Amino acid sequence: MHAARIVACLLVLFGVRSSVCSLPCDFIDSVNITDGERLPNDEIRHNGVIYNKTYYRVIDYDYQDFATKRYVPNYVRGCLCAVRICVRLCCGEHEYLGKRCTHTDDYLPILVNVSATEAVDLRNHSLYGFLYGKPCEQVYELLPEESSADEWSIARNGSLIIADELLIQRNQYCLAPRQNNGFASGLVCFTTNEEFKYNLYPVGMLLSVPFLLLTFFVYACIPDLRNMHGKSLMCYVLGLSVGYTVLSMVQLRVFPGLSASCVISGYIVYFSFMVSFFWLNVMSFDIYWTFKGVTGVRSSETKKFLLYSLYAWGCPILLVATAIIADYTDILPIYLRPQFGTTRCLFVENKLIEFLYLYMPLLILVFMNVVFFVITALRIYKIQCETSVVRRGDSKRHTKLDNDRDRFGLYLRLFIVMGVTWSLEIISWAVDNNAWIFYVSDVCNCIQGFLIFALFVLKQKIKRLIYKKFGIREIRQEQKTSSCSTRTTATMVSSYQESKSDNPLVTRESNAI
Repeated sequence: MHAARIVACLLVLFGVRSSVCSLPCDFIDSVNITDGERLPNDEIRHNGVIYNKTYYRVIDYDYQDFATKRYVPNYVRGCLCAVRICVRLCCGEHEYLGKRCTHTDDYLPILVNVSATEAVDLRNHSLYGFLYGKPCEQVYELLPEESSADEWSIARNGSLIIADELLIQRNQYCLAPRQNNGFASGLVCFTTNEEFKYNLYPVGMLLSVPFLLLTFFVYACIPDLRNMHGKSLMCYVLGLSVGYTVLSMVQLRVFPGLSASCVISGYIVYFSFMVSFFWLNVMSFDIYWTFKGVTGVRSSETKKFLLYSLYAWGCPILLVATAIIADYTDILPIYLRPQFGTTRCLFVENKLIEFLYLYMPLLILVFMNVVFFVITALRIYKIQCETSVVRRGDSKRHTKLDNDRDRFGLYLRLFIVMGVTWSLEIISWAVDNNAWIFYVSDVCNCIQGFLIFALFVLKQKIKRLIYKKFGIREIRQEQKTSSCSTRTTATMVSSYQESKSDNPLVTRESNAI
């Protein structure tokens, strides 16, 4: 009961629509069914579609242009896309598109291509349902009769496919029947700003990847860095590298929509980022355990790393397995399935789905990291106060404490970098993806690779190890030391001779003594 209340509070806190007090789907994917026919078992039939009580709610709000929320008298709204393949029409139910949406009492077919050889009237197809109204302010019409690049068809999930390769989600286009009863027109949203943002974002991530790979190879090539902490960092940056690379490819539309490669890439991105989250959690726990001072509990570095690996690789595997089982079985209702590869390569753009499968695990891990770091900081302060006098005579203990404290500071800076980045990501997700903070979080994501490289590689100790590995620093140091020694010796001899000639009495007295 308490756990359910906590989850409900989190849902409300981060703007997720709970299935108890509001729609179990995104508002834009629902329709007003207040005038529907009431059936037994609390079901409602509207426009030939039957909604059970799982897929409709009595709500008191509406959205103007799907953007501005406003409160209205109670009415019933059903999640059409949960029970039918949704297709959005630009105009109302009995309207066609001329210069503007115009009412008519005539039958208007929605004739579209569903493949290269098959055209169907969606109004006579029981699998499809219709949403109404343009999803955006400005749209442009596809003209396949003038350009083959504008040829389009409707996919099995209701998305629009342009030229057999570009996948347009159902809330980024609309169809418009014509009065001449010909093929319906396809109109796509202008996305100038969105295209700029989504094209710039993957380029920025790809620029970050080389720094992550450099960090990985530095720690992989130098034996002194391949301790338990170095291996944990290598796993962490490896997860980020793979995640950034594949996500960039997805954003750049390398994988065709609805293809097997698209679905697989979605699972890879999800797994990779989860791996990075859990390895950051491992590093936070390890530094906490180092300063906890538990006696009688010792294990080898190898055993400890194997246990950490079981946790940090195993949990993401379980999460991905859960998503796959949810997608390919009927264990969960449709509105709780991630649906990888349906409207995009990743899971569907739905607040509830994104929270359950991504942001809830992230919030739990961030909270655990904060607790570990706070406890560790207090422990370090206590140790310094207790041993400030005693450890002066114990250089070995002093060195170990300083090393552990430096490592804590390093991980703390890493957590601050990652914590701020993902906190901004969560805020931008909860508020609005078009908000200014979305761009701030994107910039932070794009420079993560350089920040990690600067934290863990651009250090004097690491640079000395690199120079030692390739035999660079020692040669220069020996030459510099030899040159300095020669100059120092010559200066001392010269000064001594001058002193001897200027003060002969002092010299004779010294010899006499």
